Amino acid sequence: MQNLLQLFARYGSFIVFVLLEVICLYLIVNYNKQQREIFLNSSNILSGWATEKTDQIARFWNLSQISDSLAMDNARLRTLLDKATFENLPTTDTIIDTTYTQEYMYTPARVVGNSIILWDNHLTINKGSKDGIRRGMGLITEKGVVGIVSNVTEDFAQCVSILNGKVRVSATHKKSGQFGTLLWRGEDPRKITLKDVPKYAEIEKGDSIVTNRFSSIFPDGISVGTIDTFWVERGTNFYNIELNLTEDISKIRYVYVVHYLLKNQQQEAEGAAIDE
Repeated sequence: MQNLLQLFARYGSFIVFVLLEVICLYLIVNYNKQQREIFLNSSNILSGWATEKTDQIARFWNLSQISDSLAMDNARLRTLLDKATFENLPTTDTIIDTTYTQEYMYTPARVVGNSIILWDNHLTINKGSKDGIRRGMGLITEKGVVGIVSNVTEDFAQCVSILNGKVRVSATHKKSGQFGTLLWRGEDPRKITLKDVPKYAEIEKGDSIVTNRFSSIFPDGISVGTIDTFWVERGTNFYNIELNLTEDISKIRYVYVVHYLLKNQQQEAEGAAIDE
């Protein structure tokens, strides 16, 4: 009580002043039509602004949940695309029973770690062995190729980025069908090099480079980049092609992990052929 009296003794004049101002404002607004309309209009504007800001903050906090939900839906839809299945045509006499065998499935994941300035860049995603993630699986986005899973724990996976000097991925010049090998030279993170495309291939600036199935990591036709410059090195019969990557690796937040469901069968068949 003594503290309250001391506070009033020190700031009493100011408190009385504020109280009188509130009373005066109330009387003016309550008994003057024009001032009341101005007050109501101003309060509505202020209330609308506060509601909008509150809604923006709420949407921001829910953004992660919304993004996760969209990523799951996109992964489910990708599994239904033609590239995720192949046509199986068993024939008995003249009866053809056409079915489709699921070849690829996709798991959405969030990127929780990323590097682009090293020679051997890596990403970390928030999905691991309990989600079915295994070493050797590919990473893609809606725009293009991202990398390959290299190490897996129960809840996370480390992946070598396409911007990794140790990574070699087969890719195809879409127009001619000629293929070569992708490699990163450790320079511009927006570019990558395609080597070993024969010099008789008719290529032009802006042509698309896409994945092929030789590596059993990525589905056919996933975008890698577009041709920026190309040349034939002296004494060789192959192009060096510099590509502009279709996916900006520095900005990715979500990826899809590619599950090639027939990988074991393909490797078994290839191993049997080598043994013969």
